[in-house]
Amino acid sequence: MQPTLIVIDGPAAGKRWPLDVGKIVTIGRVDQATIIIRDDPLLSNLHFALEWDGPNCRVRDLNSKFGITVNNVKVDAAVLHDGDRVKAGRSEFMVTLPTEQAEAGADGIMPPPSVANAPSPTTAAGEIEIANDAKTVGLLNFLRSQPAPLFALLDGARDMAIYLRLMECKEQYQTLYEGPQGEALAPNGPYLVSLPKDSPFLEMLVRDGWGKSWGVFLTSPAPFAELRRHLRKFLEAKLPSGKVVLFRFYDPRVLRVFLPTCTDEDYVKFLGPTANFVSEGDEKQMALSFSKRNRPSRVPLAAWA
Repeated sequence: MQPTLIVIDGPAAGKRWPLDVGKIVTIGRVDQATIIIRDDPLLSNLHFALEWDGPNCRVRDLNSKFGITVNNVKVDAAVLHDGDRVKAGRSEFMVTLPTEQAEAGADGIMPPPSVANAPSPTTAAGEIEIANDAKTVGLLNFLRSQPAPLFALLDGARDMAIYLRLMECKEQYQTLYEGPQGEALAPNGPYLVSLPKDSPFLEMLVRDGWGKSWGVFLTSPAPFAELRRHLRKFLEAKLPSGKVVLFRFYDPRVLRVFLPTCTDEDYVKFLGPTANFVSEGDEKQMALSFSKRNRPSRVPLAAWA
């Protein structure tokens, strides 16, 4: 049985969308949403998200103005069951999910879960274990060896999973954008995250995000607010034509091309209070470290494992 999201009330009543394993579905009024319902004025630009991972379907409010309810109870996040109803704006949705009876074989015995949908291994404390490979262990060891406090600068536009995981993050984080426009763009904007060296969120970023251009790491002795003010200076760039455009320097594919081309003066100005930036290289097994002394130095991750 294909899991399905059905609109049972509101401007889009009667429409339905299948839910695919591992894919995040967002509902809102703007083009960035997976499911766009423009005629519901009480829906936020990005109102809520659904994720079906095989065993479970989860719903999460995306900091919408009016929130969401599940079966008439207001929630920020919840695990949904077959037939549950989600209310957002003037629209009401119902999810249909596989039931244990429907999924069971003819003998009534549930088949074992596939490896792809099996839960991640956990430690005794319930934290996700880090895969024991040279790249992952090496990058963690290198980042943890840095003397200055560690941060991540993440690109929300790269993958909606980044924004959803940030909302569950226990570390300090904030978008670089400000004002009403910044609030509207927040899910797709750059986020500065403070990362204690033993942070589970750091481990998740290394495990799931390295090699996917989710963002860059950086170290700095500066306080969070001061570092954020500095990084905000580079959100825009002026083209030779005079046109001002957004500068996505936090994309590692941009950073590793941009920094080597800077003059010495511009390079030092860009780093400012930052001790170094750590970016993906062309290969997952190699990191690039940009400091005031080197631009860049190549870091073979296997050597740090």
